[in-house]
Amino acid sequence: MLGFMETPLNHFFNERSDPRTLDALTRGPLAAHLSTYAQQLHGQGYAVSSSRLQLRMLGHFNRWLQSNGLVAQQIDSSTLERYVRCRRKSGKLRRGDTAALGRLWRMLRPGEVETPSSPPSACQIVLRQFQLYLRQERGLAEATIACYTPVVRAFLAESFPTEIPDFHWLCASAIADFVQRQAQRTTTKHAANAVSALRSFLRPALFLSSRLHPGQSTVSRLRQLRRNLLAGGPRTAQSRR
Repeated sequence: MLGFMETPLNHFFNERSDPRTLDALTRGPLAAHLSTYAQQLHGQGYAVSSSRLQLRMLGHFNRWLQSNGLVAQQIDSSTLERYVRCRRKSGKLRRGDTAALGRLWRMLRPGEVETPSSPPSACQIVLRQFQLYLRQERGLAEATIACYTPVVRAFLAESFPTEIPDFHWLCASAIADFVQRQAQRTTTKHAANAVSALRSFLRPALFLSSRLHPGQSTVSRLRQLRRNLLAGGPRTAQSRR
């Protein structure tokens, strides 16, 4: 039984854990990858409670792949989107599920989007436009841009794991959860930097969203999200530590 074996999953589960959860994590097309994923969670300092939620969901994803006759090599963005729709329809989709699926996908396809011969993804284009905005419109120093860039890159990766930045789905709780994770992984000062980076990002995102999504609802949503960050972002980051 898994509880008596030394595996990365032992960081989060033991012999008292539900055998069905352990079985979903140790059998099927993603078994070896989920062990690696668990080790990464532990190494990056994720809390045990949030790690368990991620792993349980990925165990369910593993079973879903198996029931659909799919193997790890066949997973692509459409596969993830199908699973997310399925999970949302069943009422089981949680905040953070899409981010966890995105991390798993990047682990399965390391460096795939960075291949020189590949065209830039939509998220990469958004990130470049953000950097250009900081230089040309804000006139910020390269050191500040260097601090903001990894924060926004991580935010885009976690918010849009399929590399399609649909700002319509952004909500205040998703931003707050991202800032909280940043605070848990590093320091309060770094979390405050994350809030500043997101404040700066949401301003040009308003313009970009008006071009990607002409409807006013998305633009209004982004405008309200930025107001929320301006009003209480740093307090949110610190109070959640």
